[in-house]
Amino acid sequence: MTHYLFTFNLRDPRRVLLVFHHPAIVTISSDLLEGTYPDRRLVYMDSVAAVAAHHDTLTRIIRELVSRITTPA
Repeated sequence: MTHYLFTFNLRDPRRVLLVFHHPAIVTISSDLLEGTYPDRRLVYMDSVAAVAAHHDTLTRIIRELVSRITTPA
């Protein structure tokens, strides 16, 4: 089974939108994750500096998501 972790939306020239699609994302806590959708969360980044500043948090979110997808309940 294929699991998509996230997609990029580059339509807005002022920022990048990451959409975390997997339903397990709703179980991960972070101030970066926005939205109250039942199956996804959003992350907005307005500069390369913002991405660099939040590197550790983004890495933690992705690792936690992969762990929840690959670890049987």
